[in-house]
Amino acid sequence: MYGRIRWLAGLLILIGLPKSALSATHPDLALAPPPNLSPTAWNELRHGQTAVKTVSLHAQITANRGAITDVTVKESAQLPQTSAEVQSWIKQHWRFVPDFSGTVVQPVSFKIIEGTPKPTPSLVQTVAWKSSGTQIFRSSPKPEFPLQYRGAVRAYIEENSYRRAPGVYLSITVRSGAITDIRVLDQTGPPELCTYTVNWVRRYWVPEPNVHGTFLLPVYYIYGVRR
Repeated sequence: MYGRIRWLAGLLILIGLPKSALSATHPDLALAPPPNLSPTAWNELRHGQTAVKTVSLHAQITANRGAITDVTVKESAQLPQTSAEVQSWIKQHWRFVPDFSGTVVQPVSFKIIEGTPKPTPSLVQTVAWKSSGTQIFRSSPKPEFPLQYRGAVRAYIEENSYRRAPGVYLSITVRSGAITDIRVLDQTGPPELCTYTVNWVRRYWVPEPNVHGTFLLPVYYIYGVRR
């Protein structure tokens, strides 16, 4: 039996970090979809594991104005195939908010459970955006609609026959009532909505003081579209 790998969006920054890092604010990721691993990488991750286990890799990422310029996975010696795929995926698909330049370590965690291997699912194609954090915020005003994207939003909704709204799927980590990490796991519609939403949440949302954990929240945008 091979191991099936599940991406742990809710544990992204929890695994493998020292306690001091949990209270720090991480640079926000305007897009960070789950890596799509090959069967070879799955087998490498589960090698020697006989029970449910979470495996974490630590990607040192350098960015210039949000664009990723270099990625190094620290576990490349122990997990060469998985590290190479994660490194390539991050370079191709991730980006930070435009005001971030520098180097940071971002953990990437996977959970191995016994079963038949299958491709890592695409969130946008196979998984509904579920909310796990509707009651954690003291204040969470809905983002004002960015009028500069109205035409792109209308075009997207019409192209999808009014069955799908533009939106952003967020992973938000909170420690002692403070937001320490925001990342976009998935998005539909104009890509500019990603950075706009992340910046809005960072500026205006306030968690309850005793909240701890990572929560998933969708944000949708519909404005002035009529059938």
